[in-house]
Amino acid sequence: MKRIQIAIRIILCLAGGALILNGLFLMRILNFNIGLIGTIFLGVYCFVWGAFWNPIHKACKKGWKKWIYTFTVTGFLLFITCIGFLAVSGQTDEVTYKEDAIIVLGAGIHGETVSRVLQMRLDTAAAYFEKNPKTVVVVSGGQGPGEDISEALAMERYLIEKGIPQDKIIKEDRSTSTLENFKFSKQLLDQYFDKDYQTAFTTNNFHIFRAKLVARASGLQSNSLHAPIDAYIMPVVYIREVMALTAYLLSGLISI
Repeated sequence: MKRIQIAIRIILCLAGGALILNGLFLMRILNFNIGLIGTIFLGVYCFVWGAFWNPIHKACKKGWKKWIYTFTVTGFLLFITCIGFLAVSGQTDEVTYKEDAIIVLGAGIHGETVSRVLQMRLDTAAAYFEKNPKTVVVVSGGQGPGEDISEALAMERYLIEKGIPQDKIIKEDRSTSTLENFKFSKQLLDQYFDKDYQTAFTTNNFHIFRAKLVARASGLQSNSLHAPIDAYIMPVVYIREVMALTAYLLSGLISI
């Protein structure tokens, strides 16, 4: 049992240190978001838990401290389980390559340049278009802090460079959340098509599950197509996504 505790302490300290360093590093290259703060906070939590394992357990053997300890550990385990669920569920694609439109959900840009996360979504959409050139591509994203143009315009420029004709691209440049991505994209597609139409959407794997929920809430039965994500950015995006999903399930509003 003592060896198991030592192993757990070492894992917690190493994981905590890695999360802290990862969060601090990504602060230099990513637009600020709550996932960065969450990553550093979780790293500190893990490191302190591992480094001060014995004093914490000694202090939390009974009374209200025991309840607080049990609550925080349970919350931590649920958090990790949720990340695992999002990672697994985000790998399943539903597209038939017969959809009339594919919606590319926006992500941050740097000035006028698409971020790495957004680039992967756009590359996935471009690969989809090669298999289904009859589709129209909806690029969805407004202009946020630190962005010189709308995400939709940056996305359109990127796809045109990839060889997708401009007349096959629809720009939705007002949205500031996943909910608005689908809501405003649906409004444009309702105007574009004079018949029933079928849509797909693409976003990174960590975002697939919540995006499906939001699409249905927006009145779109949209098939999903996941884009990959670089390993070094996984902690931040998955931690942020768990927080966003929790906010959505608790309030029905997506503000993160």
